Amino acid sequence: MLEATPKAMTFAAVARRFPGRNGGHAHRSTVGRMVDHGILLPNGERIKLRAIRFGQSRFVTEEALADFLERLNPEQSADEAQPRTLSEQRSATTRACRELELMGA
Repeated sequence: MLEATPKAMTFAAVARRFPGRNGGHAHRSTVGRMVDHGILLPNGERIKLRAIRFGQSRFVTEEALADFLERLNPEQSADEAQPRTLSEQRSATTRACRELELMGA
């Protein structure tokens, strides 16, 4: 029985899966930068999209893309702080301004 081979995509095909500017999609050079340089996460970790080389061309497998996206978007634990809503941000700003006024700043 033959094993299923992973589907390999060109950088242009991968780029069409990512949103770009003005409602379009990302450029293939963006995918190349993800492969060559990776993306720096807020915690300082740099993750790279894995690519395979065949001759002079490089390709990304479905598995590598799924792994990359999973590492970019890890599951948040219930303990992690969720982003505040706009009204929560405004309330916090107002409270902080009042506290500063009371402190004489």
